[in-house]
Amino acid sequence: VFITDWYDGGVGGHGYNDPTRGRIYRVTPKGQKLTRKTPAGPYQNDQDALVALASPNHATTFLARERLIASGAKAVPELARLVEGSDRNLKARALWVLHRIGTPAGLQLIKDQLRSTDPAFRALAVRILRRNGEQYLSDIEKLAQDSDGEVLKEVLLAVGGSRSPAATALLVKLFERYDGKDRYLLETLGIAARGREQEIFKAVVERPDQPVSSRLVNIVRILRPQDATKYLADKLASSDLPPGSAESLVAALAATPTPEAGKSVLGVLSGKAPAEFKKLALAAVRTNISGFWSALKNDAALEPAVRSALAEPALRGEALALIGAAGLTQFDADLSKVIRLADAPENRTDRLAAIEAAARNNFEAVAPALTAVAATGKDAPVREAALTALVTLRDVKALTALITGQDPPGVTGAGKLPDELRGRLADQLMSSSDGAVLVLRLIDTKKLDKSLSDRAIAAAVEHPDVNVRLLYEKFIPVDQRPKTLGQSFTSDQILALQGDVGRGEGVFLRSGAAACNKCHRVRGKGADIGPDLSQIGRKYERKALLETIMNPSAGIAPEYVPYVVETEQGKVYAGFLQDQNDERVVLKTVEGTSVQIPRKQVLELVKQEKSLMPELVLKSVTAQDAADLLAFLVSLQETTVHASSFKVLGPFPNENPDQRAKDFGPEKSAGTIDWGAKFAGKGGKEVAWGNVTAQVGGTGVPEIDVARLAAATKTSSDNVIYYFAANINSTSEQSATLAIGSDDGIQVWLNGQKVHDHRVTRALHPAQDKIKVMLKPGNNLLLLKLDQGNGAGGMTVSLESKANASFAVP
Repeated sequence: VFITDWYDGGVGGHGYNDPTRGRIYRVTPKGQKLTRKTPAGPYQNDQDALVALASPNHATTFLARERLIASGAKAVPELARLVEGSDRNLKARALWVLHRIGTPAGLQLIKDQLRSTDPAFRALAVRILRRNGEQYLSDIEKLAQDSDGEVLKEVLLAVGGSRSPAATALLVKLFERYDGKDRYLLETLGIAARGREQEIFKAVVERPDQPVSSRLVNIVRILRPQDATKYLADKLASSDLPPGSAESLVAALAATPTPEAGKSVLGVLSGKAPAEFKKLALAAVRTNISGFWSALKNDAALEPAVRSALAEPALRGEALALIGAAGLTQFDADLSKVIRLADAPENRTDRLAAIEAAARNNFEAVAPALTAVAATGKDAPVREAALTALVTLRDVKALTALITGQDPPGVTGAGKLPDELRGRLADQLMSSSDGAVLVLRLIDTKKLDKSLSDRAIAAAVEHPDVNVRLLYEKFIPVDQRPKTLGQSFTSDQILALQGDVGRGEGVFLRSGAAACNKCHRVRGKGADIGPDLSQIGRKYERKALLETIMNPSAGIAPEYVPYVVETEQGKVYAGFLQDQNDERVVLKTVEGTSVQIPRKQVLELVKQEKSLMPELVLKSVTAQDAADLLAFLVSLQETTVHASSFKVLGPFPNENPDQRAKDFGPEKSAGTIDWGAKFAGKGGKEVAWGNVTAQVGGTGVPEIDVARLAAATKTSSDNVIYYFAANINSTSEQSATLAIGSDDGIQVWLNGQKVHDHRVTRALHPAQDKIKVMLKPGNNLLLLKLDQGNGAGGMTVSLESKANASFAVP
């Protein structure tokens, strides 16, 4: 065995510039000299060929087969002896050779394997004999009801090769073996049906009163992929839809990347469908409207459909989530109306969702409603959310009035904001660079209380952006003021300092001086213009990583080589080359946008030798900032895996605060769960563990959608609790981080021990909670308890770990 290893100190793994640092290993048994035990081919006699047939070397077995096939009937007795032997691999090879020889005696040995007790050899016999066309089809058809999946798939492929009416009838019958879950069987059925799809479609799909299940949807897609969307849309719009079919149709259309599918689902909102069905439709639109259903943003039917949903309390939460996800500015007045609802517990979830949508999309027109709630609101969570949203919107006038104790614009008699809230507001403003500038102006003009001024100055001293620290340095003793690296510095200045990972993360994410996150992404945060750095610490040690930052052009990955395009019109574009063909050239610019240039307009396309990353990117930070940033980047050694399949149990009631703390059954044995147990669920209905698959949302992370769960069980998605379970398989004992997003609260157990409990009302975002855990080698049982209030609800689960780990259904 030969193993090669090499060292690469370049950026992106493509700078093989050090040929002296590498190794080639030759691995052999210790203390032994290897010698060949069998003769080398080509073979002159059957005996040597029979020995060589057992070799793991493909070239050797090829020469052995050629010799035995040339011997013909003379080789059959010895091959028959191998068929009767205990070596499974050798038996299989002998059967293939017997088929190539083709004598009646040899073919009979293969037919005998159709009755083997070993399903692998029944499947192999079918695989070999179907090469003879219809000659042995009657023998093969006898295995049509074989219980083994591999045998069934081989039978299907054999039947699919025949165009006889009997074969078609059998194929129609075999479609009944598909249960909606076995994707391999579905694809095999599709292959077998080729050339007679329409005939089988009529027999299998278009039977009278056929319920539209996920199973039937999959069959439609495999038999008529070119017009499956239209068929499903027509079914959804029909007045005679069988009971229980609507949910399956919406789920199927939600996974269909065509505008027509989106319009069909949107049409559900204007009809008389039940609320739970409409929730499912809203969730599907929300998931896809920023992706392959983006055309719906300009569809005339969207606005009345969403406004109708906003008017129904049961649908309002999903409608608000849709507005927030898609950034639908035409609903800013509707958001303001929801935000101004009365201070009552039953309105809290919807008000928080409206505030989150406004802040997420920078809806400036909603600022007056946010200001009124921040100034006079009585519901503490809603009031704090409104303050946070005003900070996000950068409403300077409102923020200035609130932090200085004045009535904000449009509000009279509000009174001074409580000191605790003003302190939190100051902290939030100081967390960003432009917020810190606003606070500095208030300090300079003597408008801010001394206690808040001191609090802000203390935060500025530790601010991750050196520019903020420089602005506030007049309040700091001279010997404590920051000193930037400037134009001339060495790596030794930085490497001599001990870095702080936490502060380094702040430098990466929030520093205007280094501006790392303007081009790079770490664990989903930042821009995706340059390489993702989420695992950069695995590739480089500290010194090599610093060298790549200081000299980014030393080695550039092919996908990040910059190009300059000049057009016939005299325009010049610069960026990364994403695509080029006879029709167009596509560049990804440094702003992160894609520019398509018709090929006929391209005058010149020039590859650049210099990286777009500036070489003096560290000049405006201090040496300590650079050391902290380096420490953070070196620490990025964890891979992130996302859970997409779970066991699920529920729903259970969540109509009063005590129910969240109640053990509805699985918590008492959270480390050894009985998957066959049954429990009393919401409304006294018996519930048991089932399976659920998360769908990838707009963030690119698989999301559990409570509305979809509720639709599947024909229950309400409001005020419910669900349990979820998954196994984390770890290759070793290791510390790891669970990253969980939830709408609303979440409780977590790992291997029977409770490791997290967050009672909260919030909209769903991935990785809202980070939980440090210790994994044991092998399976680690994860139990989660999601408590949902009103509106949209769901959960994401991810794991960050250094050693290999994966999720699986228990």
